[in-house]
Amino acid sequence: MSLDYKLVDIENYEEKCWGCETRGEDYMNMKTEVLIFATMVIDLGEITEKNCLEFYTRMMMYSMINGCYDTITLDDVKDHIGLKTNVMDQSKAKWNRKFGLMARDRVEINMRWKDREESKGGEE
Repeated sequence: MSLDYKLVDIENYEEKCWGCETRGEDYMNMKTEVLIFATMVIDLGEITEKNCLEFYTRMMMYSMINGCYDTITLDDVKDHIGLKTNVMDQSKAKWNRKFGLMARDRVEINMRWKDREESKGGEE
C-alpha cells in the first residue's frame, strides 16, 4: 500500500513544507518528509493539536532504540499540525506494547552481537 499524505491543512504549508536547503525550492522540506514517514513508524496518521505531544513522544521513544529523529523538535511537530496521511492510528496502549517489544528485540540483538564479538576476540 502506498503512503499518501496531505499538507494543505498545515498553516502556511507552502512556506513550511517546501524548499530544501540542499535540493532547492521545488523539493519538500526534509523535516516535513521525516514527519510524513514517521507516521508509519509511530502509528499515528496525522498531527493535531490534541495528539502533537503523543506524536513527539512516540518519535523520541522510537529514537531511543534506533538512533533516529534527533533533528526533529517538538516545535517542528507543532509546526506541522494539520499533516495527514493514510496511516491507521494505533492506541497508546497498543503502541506502548509494540515499543516494548521493539526495545526488547534491540537489547537481544545487541547482546548477540556482543557475544559474537567477544568470542572472536581470542582467535586473532
